[in-house]
Amino acid sequence: MSGETKFPPFHTLDFVLKKVQVTLAEFHGLRLTPVDELSVEERKVIKQIRDAVPAPTSDTWMQKVIPIEYIERYLRGEWWAVGGCLTKAADVRGVTMPKDVFNSLRLDYKDTPYTKKTDYGLIKFKTDQTDQIYIPYHKKFGDPVNVKHEISYPQTGNGFTASENGTVIPEYETPWGVFLDPEDGAELYRVANGEELLIGIFDERKERFVPMQSTKRVRRIFNG
Repeated sequence: MSGETKFPPFHTLDFVLKKVQVTLAEFHGLRLTPVDELSVEERKVIKQIRDAVPAPTSDTWMQKVIPIEYIERYLRGEWWAVGGCLTKAADVRGVTMPKDVFNSLRLDYKDTPYTKKTDYGLIKFKTDQTDQIYIPYHKKFGDPVNVKHEISYPQTGNGFTASENGTVIPEYETPWGVFLDPEDGAELYRVANGEELLIGIFDERKERFVPMQSTKRVRRIFNG
């Protein structure tokens, strides 16, 4: 993956970079620069780029990585809602190997349950509570709607993950303590060595993920 840049399928990054007169190399440099070290103009530029990404709608498939041990709690019906850091499913299509997920989403935060070799769980879902999904901007970006007051390493605070492997991933989040109700048909996966195994489907009437009778490999019903 070295030297290769992967673009998520939002309003073409190339087009946006030309509009703000920034090269790809300059964009990567800004994306990986701590907010406190960015000038006012640099913050304005990277915010223009991030704001060009269409916001999630009720038709957007979102995705949440969860520790492998959380899967059973969802299958038992103890949990069903989803919160915290999120991505659009389309923006991370193909990012499935543990090492790539770890590096692309920067799961190396304090006390992380993940490693570059860890299998993990995955929830793909739609929700009608998109008004609770925001961009976790640092307060220095001056966005009163999309702001996260406590930014901890390795989160950037610029709305993109700090991936250093060529991927460009727009980041989303829910406010602390806020969890989204998935729509009927949301999917729960166990991901083993990069292979997605569909193990549960959300039943809105039962308010829980119903275990599959048999594990189905790499089954996707979302359109991205």
